[in-house]
Amino acid sequence: MGGVVGQTATVLDACRLSHLPNQVAIYLAKGSDIETVHINPPSQIVTKASVDGAWVITVDHPQDHPISLVIHGEHITLDVAPDETDLFEGRNAVLAVRNGESPEQAAEWITYHHSHHNTQAAVILDRANSSDSDAFAAALQGLIASEMDVMIAVLSSPAPLGMPNLPSEQHPFCAPNAPGKDRMTVPKPDPFRSPLQEVHVFEICRHRFLAKARAVANIELYDLLLLDGARSVFDQAVDAPNGAIPLAGQMCYPWRLRVGKDPRFAD
Repeated sequence: MGGVVGQTATVLDACRLSHLPNQVAIYLAKGSDIETVHINPPSQIVTKASVDGAWVITVDHPQDHPISLVIHGEHITLDVAPDETDLFEGRNAVLAVRNGESPEQAAEWITYHHSHHNTQAAVILDRANSSDSDAFAAALQGLIASEMDVMIAVLSSPAPLGMPNLPSEQHPFCAPNAPGKDRMTVPKPDPFRSPLQEVHVFEICRHRFLAKARAVANIELYDLLLLDGARSVFDQAVDAPNGAIPLAGQMCYPWRLRVGKDPRFAD
């Protein structure tokens, strides 16, 4: 994502709206002071809206050039993300967030859902920094069998996307069912790896990649969807009267990890 971290506001991304191609949505992180954000001509503000405490500014911007804005007196040029929805048109897609999972784990996850649910595309929001994310994407692409025909997009952000006051999501303190939290020594906050806070990322993924997909399943990289009969989760969503189905699941924890081995789904 083409984010910009300013003194009083953080821009997560700017992307062209899939249903209104002349308009661009500028997504701000939680805690951003919208009063210090000003859009320069020729872009014109259409709407401002707050979603779960985070602002999104929609501007009329049919041009291909970047958007010019000012954050707390600092002039910033913001590139508009390319529209890649055509690459995912008509495909069954999964959308997930990566927070430390290995390329091997992600490849096993994609392969399983391709085999059992006919998954044809995957969009992964990577919480890691850009250099690590690039290495992850390259390794993942190399692990996916070419005959699977799965379109993969990996997206990362220069700005932290997690809760600013919590440690890494891998710490037991962040596990929903962990006992003894009141007796834990909690590590320092780690917003690059803490539980996700910025819900705008799902709209960003929709407008950049998934608006034309046949169906989308939003699950985690550690989730495996079981087949409900002979019909895939995507077929069920397409046939649902309201176009969506809820997913029910249960958190499972390994008794222990094998010494010297990375955790796998079989654990």
